[in-house]
Amino acid sequence: MHLLYSRFFTKILYDMGMVDFTEPFTRLINQGQGDHHGKAMSKSLGNGVDLGEQIGRFGVDAIRLTMIFASPPEDDIDWADMHPEAMVKFLGRVWRIAADVAEADQGTAEQAAATGDTELRKVTHRTIDGVTRQVEAYHLNVAVARLMELVSATRKAIDSGPGAADPAVREAAEVLYRAGIRCSRRIPPRRPGSCSGTSRRWRAPPGRRPIRRC
Repeated sequence: MHLLYSRFFTKILYDMGMVDFTEPFTRLINQGQGDHHGKAMSKSLGNGVDLGEQIGRFGVDAIRLTMIFASPPEDDIDWADMHPEAMVKFLGRVWRIAADVAEADQGTAEQAAATGDTELRKVTHRTIDGVTRQVEAYHLNVAVARLMELVSATRKAIDSGPGAADPAVREAAEVLYRAGIRCSRRIPPRRPGSCSGTSRRWRAPPGRRPIRRC
């Protein structure tokens, strides 16, 4: 309905000579609707989801990531099929990576430039390219999937590889941070405590370099 109104008024303004274009948008994505147990959410049916309760239970980050990851934005989703607790676990993995890297001894800048897990760097750079392309195409669910793969590769490098002090691990953590900022420009995936808490976590303890400045 809003699209119909916008086109109607744009064409009126064009006929009046007030604008030189006939369509209000150069690019349009029609988002899908949210259903609940197979029916469109509505006040009349009383089948809406209590957003405040969901945020209080899972956090804003988890709820927004759940919506992003569920499907492309133009598709419908049924909230009854969603599992925000999975995103809570995913965010916890990201948090633990940040904690491990922030607490690790990073060595000197010269050592950081000369060393690093080559395989993890490859994964990180492929992730940068893939997430950039998917976000620009509004395939946010695919972008999140690529970040999940990077989280798994980084966790493996910490647990059974060179460890959290490796420069490539720190680089991957930096990419995860910046990717979160990039996605947040479209649909901010942040949860209570992680906006300021994660930001503090990215800062290293006294005498160590903050992750964001590597």
